[in-house]
Formats: sequence, structure tokens, C-alpha cells
Amino acid sequence: MRNKFTILLLLAVFPMGVWAQSPVWRYATMENQLADKIKAQSSQDIQVLETHEGLSAVYLNLNHGLTLENRGSRGPGFIIRKDEISAIESLYKFPSVNKSVLDFTITEDAYVQEALSIVEAERIGDLIILLENYGTRFHDKPQGIQAANDLKEIWQTMANDAGRTDVSVEFYEHNFTDQKSVIFTFPGVEDNNEVAILGAHLDSGDYWNPDNAPGADDNASGVATITEVLYVLLANDFRPLKTVQIMAFAAEEIGLMGAADIAETYMWENKNVLGMMNLDMVNYHGSQDDVFLVSDPNYVSPELNLFVVELLEHYNSSGVHALTYQHSECGYACSDHAAWSDFGFMAVYPFEASEDEYNPYYHSPQDTYANMGNDASHAAKFAKLGLEFIIELAKTSTMGIKEFNAVDLNLTVQNNQLVYRFGNLNSKIHSLDIVDVSARKLIHKENLSNSGSIYIQTLPKGVYVAIFKDVNGKVYTRKFMKK
Repeated sequence: MRNKFTILLLLAVFPMGVWAQSPVWRYATMENQLADKIKAQSSQDIQVLETHEGLSAVYLNLNHGLTLENRGSRGPGFIIRKDEISAIESLYKFPSVNKSVLDFTITEDAYVQEALSIVEAERIGDLIILLENYGTRFHDKPQGIQAANDLKEIWQTMANDAGRTDVSVEFYEHNFTDQKSVIFTFPGVEDNNEVAILGAHLDSGDYWNPDNAPGADDNASGVATITEVLYVLLANDFRPLKTVQIMAFAAEEIGLMGAADIAETYMWENKNVLGMMNLDMVNYHGSQDDVFLVSDPNYVSPELNLFVVELLEHYNSSGVHALTYQHSECGYACSDHAAWSDFGFMAVYPFEASEDEYNPYYHSPQDTYANMGNDASHAAKFAKLGLEFIIELAKTSTMGIKEFNAVDLNLTVQNNQLVYRFGNLNSKIHSLDIVDVSARKLIHKENLSNSGSIYIQTLPKGVYVAIFKDVNGKVYTRKFMKK
């Protein structure tokens, strides 16, 4: 994730011998602005191979690139490519969305509510501490390699304790690092070919701080949170209709390499990925709101973001599981979701705070559980969102649509008006919010009848979520399209 020090400060802090490391050259892609900045400051450390629509394919000395400040993004700010051809070709890829936002539905109400009640912050905190205690999980350090081995054993023990012989826990080996990614798979009962993915990167630190990198928030918090999701799914005897994979990625901090390696393999294997949610830094509650949905349109899926808004409104608008949300941006290649988007898959990235208020200790020896108050309550919120995402994408064979008594709500768009009608609502509608794919609330109306119309002439063409709330606080959501 992004360093918060300037180049001048780094020069003051690090001795010149550190800067004289042997060059580590890699092919990569990044925004033109970053490539131009590196070239202006140290032209011998970068070769720009080709540019296209705001992106550059480059040959980069990582020992320079990872220290550059003001990159405009959290994270590396670039994606490592296998070779020169891959770097250049990636500039011209136009990923195709494999699902329509209208295909995503909320049907697993009873099962999700039961799952949410099991989430415990204490379990998340225990694993954060365990991962922090490695001292570093940098991809090429023995501790980082051991952390992956130990996580696989933890996940396998969880499966064994649950008596599940139908699931699998496997390493994904990479040819660029000895640190392995870890993948837990729930096979789909009806469809093994469609996959819902929840992921978080396991490594910590960077080239300039590889040894003293506890990485409690970045990203032990994400790994502990997806492990809590796994615990709850096993406790609830989760048997999805479609395949679910929980992934801990290697080598994110050096250019999203682990996630990109897996995503590229899935692309060539024509895997039908329903959607991917990335959890990276989820336990520092630096902002008033709880969840910040990254909305960079080129690096996350607007359609999938809109589905996450629906989940938040349906499951988290009030009550014991209430969460608030806002939108945010983080730029090119700020975390592993960008690797999945880059290879044509729909991905989303909910984050812990606003861009100005996230963890000030990350990428430092002070990124510790103690500096997050020795409490994982904030991460527990993301565990709940991850559960909602996975269960509603993959569906469950043990409880389903029959458990959810949906209200009859009809929406149509006619002559710049949104026409709505509730057919079987035993209450009165209090308010309506219309939200866009970036999680921005654009229209708010109150004191509505149970049928009527709202002028939407100010909305541009696109897909939106209409969020109705009745006088008892119950929320009803529907998507609609303005053409």
C-alpha cells in the first residue's frame, strides 16, 4: 500500500547504501503520470515501451519504483507483467463483463441472517496477532513463506474439524516467489464452472521495509477476515450451488503478482468468475462511515459495486448488523482487485476508511494490532459483508428462495419518470434514495405513497438502485436502467 513519505524524506531516512541495491528489473504497466514522474526523477530506472489511453507499458527497476511518492494510488501503483509482449498487449485488452447487474439477486435472507449472527471479532483479532507475530511476511523472507504454509494448515484443520471431505485446501505455486497463495474451495453442488471469490493478500512490507513489517492492518486484517468468513460458512454447513473459493494471495506488495498470476490462469482456462471481492486493510476505523466502496470505473466493476450497495441496504441498513457506506477512489493497481479486473473479471474493493483517514501506520513497524486498539470490531463488519457477498453470489443448497418472502415491487421507467408500485406491502413507504454505480446517492424523496412516480430527468443513462424504506425502517431495493 502507498507510502506516506516524500522522496526527500526517504533520502533523509535511508542511508545511501540502501539506495545502491542491485537493480531488480521487471516489465509492468502503470498510469502515464507515474511513468513520467519516474522518468523525470530517475530516467535510468525506467524504459517506456508503449503508451495507450492513459497507461504505459514499461521496463522498471523496482528498487526505484517502489519508493516513489505521490503515485496517486494506494499499493504498488503498477501491475507486474511476465514479459514485454504481455505488458504491451495488456494496454489494448478490453475486458468483457460476463454478467449483467440485473442477474444479481438477493434471495438467501434466512441463511445470511443466521451466518451474520455467528461472526466474532475476537477470532479475527486472534489471527491478526498470530500473523503480526511473524515480524514480516514479505514474499521472499522465510517468515513470509512459513506464514503461507501455516495458513494452509489452519484452513485444513478447520475443514477437518467441520467433517468436510468435499472441500479442498490447496497451494497455488508461483514461478517468481517461494511464497505460495492458498486457496480453499467449496465445490458447487449444481455448477462447478461458476466461481465466486473472496480474497486478501498475505504478504506484508515492501522492498524498502522487508524485515520489520508486522502488517497487522496491511494485510493480516484482510486474511483474518476471510478466515472468519470461512469459519462461519463451515459452521453453517455451507454447500453452495456454485463454487466458492477463498484465496490468500502471495506477493501483492511487489506488483499484485500472486493475484495476477491466478487471474491470468483463470482467464486462459475460461473460468466463469461470478465476481471477486478483495479485502485489503479493513480494521482501522478512521472515518465516520464504516465501509468505503472503491469506485474507480476502470479498476472495479460498477455493476458488482451496485450489487454490494444492494447487499448493504438489504442486510445492513438498521439493527444489530447496521453499517454505513460511502464511495472512495484509490487509482491504478492499488490492490489485488485490479489484477482480476485487468484480466476481464468483475471485482470490487470495500475499504476501511476514506482516502484521507486510513491507517497512518501502514507499511511501517507501527502497523500493529495495538495501534488499532487491540480490537477487531471494524474488521468484523467486513466479514459480514463478505458473507453476504459470497452467499448471495453462489447461493446455498440448504436454504433458498423459499425462505425469503419478497415484497411485490414493480419498477418501470417511462418518459423520464421512475414509476413504482408495491403490490403486497402492509406498511407505508417513508423514503426513496436512488444510488448510482459509484455508491453515490443522487436523489432523495420522502413522504411517498405506496405507488407513484419520481422524475429522473437529471440522471444520465445507466443502471441504478432504488432504495425504498418503509415507516418501520424495512428496506426494499430494486435495480433499474435508464436508457
